Amino acid sequence: MKDSVKTRMFDFVKKYWISLWILIMAFSLVSVGVVYASYNKTSTAKSVVARVGALGKHFSSNYLQRGSAMMEVPIYVNEADTEPGDYVRIFNFAQGNPGDPYQRQITYELKMRLVYYDGTDYVNATEAIVGDRYISAEFNGAKYTFGKNGATYSNLSAPDLTEGWLSLSGSLAGNTASTDSIKVTYSANQVTELTDASPDPAPAKLYLEITAEPTPANSFLDLEKLQGRLDLRLNGAVVPVTWKGYFNDDGAKSASAGTTLPSSYEGFNYVMEGVGEGSFTLSWNSEYLELNQNFISSIGGTYTPAAEGAAVKSDTLVFTVNSNNISRYDTQFYRTGASDPAATWGELKGYVTYTFVETTSP
Repeated sequence: MKDSVKTRMFDFVKKYWISLWILIMAFSLVSVGVVYASYNKTSTAKSVVARVGALGKHFSSNYLQRGSAMMEVPIYVNEADTEPGDYVRIFNFAQGNPGDPYQRQITYELKMRLVYYDGTDYVNATEAIVGDRYISAEFNGAKYTFGKNGATYSNLSAPDLTEGWLSLSGSLAGNTASTDSIKVTYSANQVTELTDASPDPAPAKLYLEITAEPTPANSFLDLEKLQGRLDLRLNGAVVPVTWKGYFNDDGAKSASAGTTLPSSYEGFNYVMEGVGEGSFTLSWNSEYLELNQNFISSIGGTYTPAAEGAAVKSDTLVFTVNSNNISRYDTQFYRTGASDPAATWGELKGYVTYTFVETTSP
């Protein structure tokens, strides 16, 4: 019986050995392919260096902040403004770096609501709180009024609004610099409430909360939600015009001995932000630091390398800034590989200097 089974198995293998060999080789190739793909994917992910604007920064705004916290952001107006307000802009690139846009179209949900502070929390505004005031928002050719709209009230805590939110759809084109704008305008009586002519007692201040969140979320895992609570502020007699630069790494904010030393990093995030229009000059010790080349090429300024044979190598970049268009630039400095004497954050900060000259009317 056993010999009969063996004989039949031998005859089967003998007859179909070519087919069996092909099947075994096919399974082997598939296994090798899966292992190689897994290895290659892992190796590639580890070797990629993040570009400027990566890690969620390809979805940014001049007012709205990235992250899960709703923060107050000031929006400055002048007492004499006929249409007090400003434009809230949403970009498909890291603010200040339009040369590196997001490669795909970004679809997002834009939500807005009117709130006030009730002494404990920010809650939806009501007709009694609003009075004769309003805040309007124009987006994609349509105008939405929050508060007193003629003889009626609109976009308050209406039953058809989820917690008072008005929800709209937005999109930004892919593979090219794209910007959406929301024109925010306040009723003049809200500006008066910020001046010496303010009624006593002054009505509760109104805030427009705005969020922009890429959707569907699982298609944009590399992008963060943007949000902010617009806080109307009045410029003084002299408009505060100034720009500054600083290292944005948490450790760089302190020169204390308890922080991680700069020698632990290969690169450092650097921010330039401010109010007003003018010329910004950035200088750095190029013997030890190199400015991100993508930023230099995209900013459209004048780059001057250090003079040949200079005792202290100092490169310079001069470019025009205008907070009405862009109020913040994010970039990076990288180590050149030369022996770096900077032992503390304070010494590292000394490698980068800046000046700002305001543009004045003739």
